[in-house]
Amino acid sequence: MSALGLTGKFKCEKKGLYLISAYLMTETQEYVEFHLYKNGGKMSGLSSPQITSGTKYRTSTFLTLQSLNINDVLEVRAAFVVNVYDDNFSCLSFLQLTNN
Repeated sequence: MSALGLTGKFKCEKKGLYLISAYLMTETQEYVEFHLYKNGGKMSGLSSPQITSGTKYRTSTFLTLQSLNINDVLEVRAAFVVNVYDDNFSCLSFLQLTNN
């Protein structure tokens, strides 16, 4: 299993431009907020408002382009305690677009 699967952190092995995407399924009607961190510093975030009626399941998504260097470490963290589903319900992807 990759380090990403064990630790939730992506360690860049090749310098380049990366397309980073995620969909994260949670089970809560409360406000949800996630942040993408690079080497411990917050890079970007996403938020989903409180659900006032209906289902309590939601999928939050993000897509970003980032220039990464060798050994850069990226991770997604929830701003508040929330259960994120695994298996086929959530995914974090890194696609290298260029070698520079």
